[in-house]
Amino acid sequence: MAYVQQARSTSDAATYHRARTALRKSLALRPAGNFTAETGMGALESARHHFAEALTWARRATAANPYSAPAQGVLADAFTQLGRYEDSYAAVQRMTDLRPDSSALARASYTWELRGNTARARDLMNKSLQAAGTPTEKAFALTHLATLALETGDPRTALDLAGTGLEALPGDAALLEARARAHTALGQPRQAVADFTAAVAGAPLPQYLLGLGDLQPRRRRPEPLAAERSGTVLAPARAGNHSHLPHPDRADGPRRTGTSRTGLIGMGIAGGLVPSPSALVVLLGAVALGRTAFGVLLVVGYGLGMAVTLTLAGLLLVRLRDRFEARADKYARLRAPFARLAGIGPAASAALVLAVGALLTLRAAAGPW
Repeated sequence: MAYVQQARSTSDAATYHRARTALRKSLALRPAGNFTAETGMGALESARHHFAEALTWARRATAANPYSAPAQGVLADAFTQLGRYEDSYAAVQRMTDLRPDSSALARASYTWELRGNTARARDLMNKSLQAAGTPTEKAFALTHLATLALETGDPRTALDLAGTGLEALPGDAALLEARARAHTALGQPRQAVADFTAAVAGAPLPQYLLGLGDLQPRRRRPEPLAAERSGTVLAPARAGNHSHLPHPDRADGPRRTGTSRTGLIGMGIAGGLVPSPSALVVLLGAVALGRTAFGVLLVVGYGLGMAVTLTLAGLLLVRLRDRFEARADKYARLRAPFARLAGIGPAASAALVLAVGALLTLRAAAGPW
């Protein structure tokens, strides 16, 4: 059971294997009536999200000892995760009748939360907090009280509750997630990112990674995830951690300041519509030959060709820009020179056009009239 609890806290798959090995050895030593090991197997299967198997083991444990409160708790958890809520409520009631400790009261709180009675759920979770005998039980109760506060639109209280829990159990990933959600609701993304990062470092569960990912677009240069730095793969979510924290509204990321593809297409079409001296010469030549309609068709083709050429050139530049930005870290040393070139580019182009025009004008003025 200690291995099961450790696996829930750290999401270390190897710990699940050690728990299974110890429990199977216990069952081999005492195959009949070993409700403690059967309860442990049920808790293990729930932690691994094998809820049908968990239900089978829990039923065996409760049949062997109907007066075991932990076995009733595992039975209630399996029923809940399988969507059999009425059965889970009955199992929680039996567990509470047998031993109304912190664990039973926490499950009772969750049954009322499922039924939408937040006030009753909060009252029972406060009783679970008062009955908590270990830092882990206290942290669990404070986590869910913070969750309830967030669900009722009180992030300030959630922040205080999560902070109190972290004083009792520093580094607890569930409490760090609750505090991160509270920071997010209060418009404090920097503190939220720090808490989510710490939660991921302690237990790289999907909900922590998703919470951190939601906040990353708001930052200019997102830090690499702790799971990426350590090479950790995602582990199954911790069973029993019924975290129903509302996801914060996703804020839009920073808007790109460059030209969009739609804008480039519009600029290309506008460039094709601009009158061109060459097109005018073609049109006048066709009119002189008495083929005005053919001349108009040539001018239209000329404009379309110019528009397509300008658009494709612009799209190619946008594609190159996107690739450069995607590999910004690799080309970090080139960022500053390119930024300077981008700043002086328009002025240099205008100066070049002006110089060529002035040179052509001088040559024309110096030539024979």
